[in-house]
Amino acid sequence: MFNVVKLWLKIFLGFIFSVFVIVLLVSYGLIGTVAMDTLEIVITEATGLQQEEAMISANLNPYIIQNTMWLAISVLGFCLVFLYFLDMNLKSFLAPGFLAIVTVIFVQIIHSIIRVFVPYEAEATGHILSYLDRIDEASIIMGIVGILLMLAATVGQKSLENYRSRKYGITY
Repeated sequence: MFNVVKLWLKIFLGFIFSVFVIVLLVSYGLIGTVAMDTLEIVITEATGLQQEEAMISANLNPYIIQNTMWLAISVLGFCLVFLYFLDMNLKSFLAPGFLAIVTVIFVQIIHSIIRVFVPYEAEATGHILSYLDRIDEASIIMGIVGILLMLAATVGQKSLENYRSRKYGITY
């Protein structure tokens, strides 16, 4: 029963980890590009009447975006610490590292699709391109973190086992 609960807890923490990787990337991208402003997704009619309807409207505050980024970093750290203490094993970092890399690849695919549809003559193009450039920077850093987590899971666990076997005579 305990192993089933531990497995479901690992799955839940992996899901939370991947969601907050996306939150971290998006909030980091928005940090430098947003002033006190309102973000709206507007749908226009193609009938020639030129009526606009705001589908989603959000007031963006730079402090909220910055706090969201720090919350995402702390949640990622909590997930890593909790996953380590579930197994007391560095191999538990393999799944979050893989999830970080896959999530970064997914976000990069979505943003490359978005880049195709950004018009260069629009007024807000500078903000959108700045946002997408910052997402690229954060994606590179998050990809490196994912690779480091996977290296810690494989190489770190072997060196930890060697250290424990030399110091305490424990064999695995």
